[in-house]
Amino acid sequence: MKALKVTRLIFMLFISAALSGCIEVNTLITVNNDGTGTVEETVMLSREIIDMITELQSSFASDTAAPEPFQFYKEDELRKNAELYGIDVSYLSSEPLSTQSKEGYTVKYEFKDINNLKINQNPNSRVKLESIDEEPEVDQEFITFNFIKDMPSEIRISMPLEKQLEKEETPEEENQTEMDTTGMTDQLIKIFQDLKFTLAVDVNGKIVQTNAFYVENNRVTLFEINFAELISNSEKLKEFKETDPQNFEQVKKILRSIPGIKVEPNNQLFIKFE
Repeated sequence: MKALKVTRLIFMLFISAALSGCIEVNTLITVNNDGTGTVEETVMLSREIIDMITELQSSFASDTAAPEPFQFYKEDELRKNAELYGIDVSYLSSEPLSTQSKEGYTVKYEFKDINNLKINQNPNSRVKLESIDEEPEVDQEFITFNFIKDMPSEIRISMPLEKQLEKEETPEEENQTEMDTTGMTDQLIKIFQDLKFTLAVDVNGKIVQTNAFYVENNRVTLFEINFAELISNSEKLKEFKETDPQNFEQVKKILRSIPGIKVEPNNQLFIKFE
């Protein structure tokens, strides 16, 4: 039984790492001057991972029942996911996307009041594997918003704090996670080199004042990360391997000082626009 638990743990860690590295998530929040707006999200998953999941489904299927092909784009599920973004958020549209190396989708939601909007910044939250009984727990790292209608209007953005995300490990958890990772470095590099994700806020107007670090025209970028930059930095890569991959705020802290990567340094932002 213990061997089975260890095998499952290693398998789940691999799935977690693979999904983290082979997923591309781009999120754009557009805000109007009355506090309404949209969330448009593009999510792409490596064909290599899709093939792996399909193969796993086949290996666990019974002889009498052929497994259904793995479908990453599920419109019904995306419709239901509107509630994950907050109160009074509704589904507008979606469509599947396909490239030579990736498959995915784009989806658009509408919110009536940005005060009720919440965005889980952790990219692992975008992928659910129904074929796996126990998925790795994904940290709920919500970005929240406060809107003040005035002349000019103001958006206040609260980013997660790392100290709020730290977890205490029990002795049992410590024993489970101690394993020999010798020889995994090359595999981790291969996995994480394709990880890309962005989160940005567009205002339907002109920004007149903000404390945000990355501003271009009417757009504020909260983060824009290409893990290929991390792979080329051996010192930061060593730090990264010692973090919890499910705790995105810890990951951001390491990436913040790497050239070519944008990570907003402030936890409390304001954007005034008219």
